[in-house]
Amino acid sequence: MSETTMTATKAARNFGKIIRRAELHGTTVVTRKGKPVARIVPAGAQPKTGRELAEIWPKLPHLSPEEAESFAADIATARRTLLPLVSP
Repeated sequence: MSETTMTATKAARNFGKIIRRAELHGTTVVTRKGKPVARIVPAGAQPKTGRELAEIWPKLPHLSPEEAESFAADIATARRTLLPLVSP
């Protein structure tokens, strides 16, 4: 997705187009006197409830035992070899 910039005046005249753009293409930054004052972004997917996730879970693909073992080995290797996070 891309980002477009337009003045507040132009945004007011083209609000419907901005909403459609957010729906299909991406973000619009609205400026006033050359400075960003607002950002219109796609809403994104709605979060799922625990009940909805429980209904979806059995339908999702699962790892085979071999894939799960390989994945677990990859995680273990990463934990051994990656440096710990340090707060700035």
